Amino acid sequence: MQDSVKQDRHLFIGGSDIPCIMGISPFKTRWQLLQEKAQIVQPEEVDNVYTRYGNDIEPAIRDYINETIGKIEGKVFVEGKHVEEGEIIGFRSHTDGECEDEILEVKSTGSDNIHEDLDAYGLYLVQELWYMHRTKKQFGTLAVYERPEDFSLDFDPDRLHVFRFDIDDYEGLVEKIDTEVGRFIVDLTRLKKNPFLEEQDFIPPELIEISDKIALLETKLAEMKVIEKQVEGFKATLKKEMQEHHVKNWRTPTGISITLVDDAPNEVTEEDELNIEQIKKDLPELFKSEAEGGYMRRVQKTKKGRKGYVLITLPKEK
Repeated sequence: MQDSVKQDRHLFIGGSDIPCIMGISPFKTRWQLLQEKAQIVQPEEVDNVYTRYGNDIEPAIRDYINETIGKIEGKVFVEGKHVEEGEIIGFRSHTDGECEDEILEVKSTGSDNIHEDLDAYGLYLVQELWYMHRTKKQFGTLAVYERPEDFSLDFDPDRLHVFRFDIDDYEGLVEKIDTEVGRFIVDLTRLKKNPFLEEQDFIPPELIEISDKIALLETKLAEMKVIEKQVEGFKATLKKEMQEHHVKNWRTPTGISITLVDDAPNEVTEEDELNIEQIKKDLPELFKSEAEGGYMRRVQKTKKGRKGYVLITLPKEK
């Protein structure tokens, strides 16, 4: 990227800014980006072995796309309105290639980040959709190269995962990107006018309202947990007293029934089970693969994912 582009990037919203604005970037938060665009903090320069490898392998990927899919021109740099023309911030598209109606975006990543589904590449998808939206392109090609561990620049087509898509299939997401960019510009205007604002000043009011309600209920739940511990302590004392006075049950004047349930000792039973370790020693041929005449076969299992949630942490009591 040219030095001039680095120097004035605070004046523009580019494709790499979109994941931050959408709140899905693992590298930078929306608040950090706001501070950078307002020139309150300076952005960190990203120059490492991964980014350099991506730049080095990109031409080979583009050549392969040209040979197998269709003609794609080289990098295309497009700038929108500049702040000096009355805008608070301009727009910038720095694509890896394009033709008349299509955008090419090239990425390289480790094997752990390779997916079969385009939607799993949300970080890359929103960036390319932004380019398509700003340059009015109908189609997108996302080329994701599985980076070898030795960082070899010998292009291997088997490592390339190509996804082609129509912007109309992501109409809802494009609208959401547009909305979030608009909200970002509004917040940037506020921050430029008042650089002393803090991150919480940019939390949407509807989030604050529901968070306050949850915090109130969480406080009540915390109080109930204290009461619950007290109840358990009283129950333990009551159990001891009932045992010492040989009282099994009684009913209070208010109609509450109190019953002593005696302790039950652990029950030890015996049952037969296969000694797998011994079988492996005595009959190792059984544990060979099916292809080798054994009974072991490779099966695919799905590890259940975790549903996301909101963690509420109450302040510690002084």
